[in-house]
Amino acid sequence: SSSSESDESDDSSSSSSEENKDNREHFFEKQQYTEKECPVKHQTQYVEQGDKICFTSRPLPTCASQCKAAEKVPKYVDVHCRDASDSVAQLFKQQIRKGVNPDLTNKSVTKTVKFFLPKKCVHVY
Repeated sequence: SSSSESDESDDSSSSSSEENKDNREHFFEKQQYTEKECPVKHQTQYVEQGDKICFTSRPLPTCASQCKAAEKVPKYVDVHCRDASDSVAQLFKQQIRKGVNPDLTNKSVTKTVKFFLPKKCVHVY
């Protein structure tokens, strides 16, 4: 009868190790999900406010299109505003949409606007 007892204990130990394996895999997937970071890129931003469009005087940290900000920090940023109908403003806007950073460092600072900038970016699934 001793041999049948050892069989039983083998069965129970094998089933418990399978459970552990499942837990480990599940945990690993979670780890992967949380740590899939994107590089933060720097891009000139614009905000449309009524009949004005304001451009940041320097590129700001931003997340790539397939990514989102995991943590954001508020920061006051200098902007240069123009009439939204202004041809130069339209040109800047098009450049920014294409991912080109127009050089606005020599433009006058109209005001300061609060932006929420990503501290880190993560992939959106």
